[in-house]
This record gives sequence, C-alpha cells and structure tokens, in this order.
Amino acid sequence: MGTAAIVTGAASIAGLQAAVAQNNAKKAELEALLSSLRAFDATIEYVLKNHSHIKWTYFLAGTKYAQETQAEQDAVKNEQRNLMTHVDNACDAVEAEIKNVEARISSLNASIKVLEASKKKR
Repeated sequence: MGTAAIVTGAASIAGLQAAVAQNNAKKAELEALLSSLRAFDATIEYVLKNHSHIKWTYFLAGTKYAQETQAEQDAVKNEQRNLMTHVDNACDAVEAEIKNVEARISSLNASIKVLEASKKKR
C-alpha cells in the first residue's frame, strides 16, 4: 500500500507539472496578445483634413460645408476614442486573465511541493 501511494504521488506530481507547463504556455500566449494590443495604433485619420483643404481641392465652400466638415471630424475623434476604450478594456481583460493563470501556476507549484515533501517522508 505504501508503494501504491508513492506511485500515485509521482503520477500526481507529473500531472501537476504538465498542468504547470500548459498554464505557462497559456500565459506566454496571453502576454503576446497583450503586447500586440498595446502596440495597436488606434489612430483614425480624417482623410479630407479640414475645411480649407476641401474648399480648395473640391471647390466646396460655405457654412454648410464647414459645419459638415466639423461634424465629420468630431465623429472621427469620437470613434477613435471608442476604439481606444475597447482596446483598453481588452488589455484589462487580458491582464486579469494573466493574473488568474499566474495564480493557478502558483497554486499548482505549491501542490507539487506538498506532494514532493510528503513523498520524501515515506
């Protein structure tokens, strides 16, 4: 019976070590994702530039066109802010998941140490 317990303990340790390896791989993937998210450029360029550019390029002028240009620029800025908010939220979610994975790894490593200590006592 003592030998069976030791074998089971060794199998448990191997299983826990495999789980640690899987979690380390997942953590590496999440860190790569986080790096990509942080490197993402959420800049949205207003191609028409401004009212003067539209006036001289397309020969469109007047208050109506100036107001429309301003409205378009405001819409582009608003959407850029929305996009950055989504990117920030995604970064926060990935960071939280990385912390969860790190906690699992820590817990698994603690379990491995306990099993190794109990194996040495036998």
